[in-house]
Amino acid sequence: KLHCQRNTVHINMFISFILRSIICFIKDIDITPEVYYSSTIEGVTSFGQAWICKSVYVIFYYVLTANFMWIFVEGLFLHTFVLSTKYNVSRHIYRTFLILGWCVPLLSVIPWVIVRYMFENTLCWNTMDNRFFWIIKGPIMVTCVINLVFFINIIRVLYTKLNAAHTKDPNKYRKLARSTLVLIPLFGVYYAVFIAVPICMDPNLEVIWMYSEMFFNSFQ
Repeated sequence: KLHCQRNTVHINMFISFILRSIICFIKDIDITPEVYYSSTIEGVTSFGQAWICKSVYVIFYYVLTANFMWIFVEGLFLHTFVLSTKYNVSRHIYRTFLILGWCVPLLSVIPWVIVRYMFENTLCWNTMDNRFFWIIKGPIMVTCVINLVFFINIIRVLYTKLNAAHTKDPNKYRKLARSTLVLIPLFGVYYAVFIAVPICMDPNLEVIWMYSEMFFNSFQ
């Protein structure tokens, strides 16, 4: 049955990835060059005050946060599914998943917009001040850490079940390794490493970090 809660959770996560890709293209192609290559300070300031530019970055950070939140929801759903004795998750929990995925990101993005407007209303809101950017990065880091805990717990449960059901199966460790390789991109485990990277870093290291993240994202 294609129309089920599990597939709907997957579809919402895929939609968040699609939206993330689209807004990244819009941000990088239509917005960023005008800011970075303006020849005068007045040009940067006038363009930075344009609400159309700031709105693009607000949408970008919302979609980015929603994308991480849906990765978290995917991990929460699978963790609940593996540990639950029921085959399907109740509709009440499913509605909670929808709220977590699309509404909870507003709880970090809206305060960031208010703080940015009041204390750092400069340029195109594309600069990352450590004091304010933690409003967005903090919740993302929390979801990545929780997903890592979910991942470890699910691997533990799978290992226990394999030992119980296939005591003499010589391929049980291969099955566990295969399951682990599938779960790593699904849970975004590598984000727990990348999210700890400092906001401001050496440009050469930043390029390596970006290519590494895109490489792992392609498997998701």
